[in-house]
Amino acid sequence: MGRYQRQIQLSDFGQKAQNKISQSKVLVIGAGGLGCPVIMSLTAMGVGHIGIMDGDIVEITNLHRQYLYTEKDLNKLKTVVALQRLGEMNSEVHLESFPFFATAENLFSVIQNFDIIIDGTDQIPTRYLINDVCCVLKKPLVYGSVFRHEGQVSVFNVVQDGILSTNYRDLFPFPEKTQNTLSCNEAGVTGILPNLIGGFMANEAVKLITGVGKPLINKVLYYNSKTNFQSILQVSKNPENTYIFDKEVLEIYGEKIFCNPLEVEDINQILTHLKDKNQHVLVDVREENERPILPFGIKIPLNQLSEKINTLEKFNTLVFICQSGVRSAKALEWAQNNLSDTNVYHYKYGAAHFIKYCTHGN
Repeated sequence: MGRYQRQIQLSDFGQKAQNKISQSKVLVIGAGGLGCPVIMSLTAMGVGHIGIMDGDIVEITNLHRQYLYTEKDLNKLKTVVALQRLGEMNSEVHLESFPFFATAENLFSVIQNFDIIIDGTDQIPTRYLINDVCCVLKKPLVYGSVFRHEGQVSVFNVVQDGILSTNYRDLFPFPEKTQNTLSCNEAGVTGILPNLIGGFMANEAVKLITGVGKPLINKVLYYNSKTNFQSILQVSKNPENTYIFDKEVLEIYGEKIFCNPLEVEDINQILTHLKDKNQHVLVDVREENERPILPFGIKIPLNQLSEKINTLEKFNTLVFICQSGVRSAKALEWAQNNLSDTNVYHYKYGAAHFIKYCTHGN
């Protein structure tokens, strides 16, 4: 056990805590800015079984903050790269990959096999879905998020003295007030902040596993990287959180409860919409300098849609796309208000994912 000697020799940690770590099973959903420091930390500490769920590929814009990946990994599945690199880091850890995005169809079967769930995603509907599935299955959930120079961490759905703690819906009971929050692609983020917050998240998971320390149960940690201001606020059961957690409802509707029903998830569905290039068009609403460049369609940045409305009116069907699905959802809303005679959709997973599936398939 020489590898873990420095943490074992802590007087309040010892071999007992290390044994708990080696026997634990942790699922990390999202292998991006938050997920990377989490899985690296837990692998180094010797967590016995780590599951990694993510359907995304490595992009050049990931590298300034997702330190697990290198330039040689571009366009590769993050889960594939992560398993290889983490396996080289610690061969004693059992690593399991789930190379797909979290949905209601797959979350129940995956989450039920793990002790602790860590949410490192940046899509609001997915966060609600993960929270709700964890509540149904009674799984502790470590949550973290970043926005520009600020981050927050909390621990949800833990039973203490026979009482179930707060969950994500107690902190944010109204999805409609949070679903337009920008992701890192739109709002920007430094390379350091996600790694700091991800470190906090890994630390919370270790507290839950070992019982050493006080996890952020019924509390939320706020941190500002510009000022180093940090505070911990109490979270109580929110009387406005009247949601009833129901497995059957989640399996039927899933994250679509919080998403626009005109989201397109299937690449083939997009291609079907675009069969007639004279009548249908893919509209990239990213800025001019954003990559990757799409192989077809037109580019009109989100803030220029109104002035280019005459161009868009020529088509019967528009499919909006951006970097991560946030701006394309806003473009969809704009089109619904301004192009009432046009069929409009948006692709939720973004440009890089779109190109990968167009060129390589599933």
